[in-house]
Amino acid sequence: MEVAVALAILATVVGLFLGTIGATARQRWVNRENAVVAEAVCSLVERMRNEDFADVVRLYNADPFDDPRGPGTAPGNAMRIAGVIPTEDAEAGMSMWITFPITEEPDGIEGTWELREDFVDARLGTPRDLNGDSVIDDLDHASDYAILPMRVDAAWQGRFSQRTFQMQTMLVRYRD
Repeated sequence: MEVAVALAILATVVGLFLGTIGATARQRWVNRENAVVAEAVCSLVERMRNEDFADVVRLYNADPFDDPRGPGTAPGNAMRIAGVIPTEDAEAGMSMWITFPITEEPDGIEGTWELREDFVDARLGTPRDLNGDSVIDDLDHASDYAILPMRVDAAWQGRFSQRTFQMQTMLVRYRD
């Protein structure tokens, strides 16, 4: 009887030990994926900070026709992250998207985008005065913004489940 109880306790301990090893291995994969994505998002934000501030919206919005170096030459608002698998429903295999307070077709004209102060998104902290004139209006501020709230979302198919990551930040034009 004592041997049976000892074997049952030993089996329980071994099961817990093996479960811990398995959970640790899974957590290493999740941590690796998170690190790859977080590094990609932070690198993107740093690349954006290195651009001419007046060009950031035109470089990283969804409109390919307003790119500073000619149509279709800018990175755009969606990109792939090397080292992770995009989700099945990801458009064009992209795994990272940038959101600015931009409205599409504000005047009913298809394919037009405007950087707007009256854009409502609590995660971006908008509506917000983007050009520093102390007025929140319904005009396009793509050419005169001084504050640029933005969000970067990432979604990928992890080894064990679908994963997401999000970063909100703000770019600011510093005066000379």
